[in-house]
Amino acid sequence: MKQMAIRFPILLTIAIPLLCAAAPWDCVPADNEIAGWTKGGSCSTVPQIPDTASLYRAIDGAAPVYTACGFTCASYQGYINGAIEMCVEIYDQGVTENAKDLWIRTASGEQIPIDTIGDSARVFVGLFGYFYECIEEQCYIKVSVMSDDPEAVAAGSRMARCIAEKVVTVSVEKPFNSLQSNGETNNKGRIGGCGNGIAFAFTVPLVVRLLNGKKRR
Repeated sequence: MKQMAIRFPILLTIAIPLLCAAAPWDCVPADNEIAGWTKGGSCSTVPQIPDTASLYRAIDGAAPVYTACGFTCASYQGYINGAIEMCVEIYDQGVTENAKDLWIRTASGEQIPIDTIGDSARVFVGLFGYFYECIEEQCYIKVSVMSDDPEAVAAGSRMARCIAEKVVTVSVEKPFNSLQSNGETNNKGRIGGCGNGIAFAFTVPLVVRLLNGKKRR
């Protein structure tokens, strides 16, 4: 009597980790990364603004323009060099299209375009200093230099460029354990920054042969 080989499908879920964007707080330059500038001063410093509620607590009435354009998270950091201060703001808007939308909404017509920083950049020369803005991928970046000192103004440009480069280079590949045990991604599938890993999961059938060959009596 022959015993036939038994085959049945087993479903296997495979998760492939993808590159995800760095969180804004991962892109904040360290002390003296821009020579002479260290963290401190009177600028608002909120290292991690992880959600919309936190943004409203930080800037209140200035928040709606960011939330209307897909805000996900942000980081604020002050820097000081002698008596001169510099304020850094990095906003993650989720996707590139949202950052571009915010870029358009915040244009005043008085900024001067710059072609050497990020995807797009500009500077506004005000009564109290120089104000740089740029976008890189999904991030909107602001650097305010509270001085018209030429060296400080140049440092503001370098600071903005440094952050824009970090948005690209600090992105890391998340490991397989970025998936929760129930198979969902930690960030519920949102593609964006804020330090969340994303993974693409799919199911494939595997046919397993339980009995190899034939058995004879």
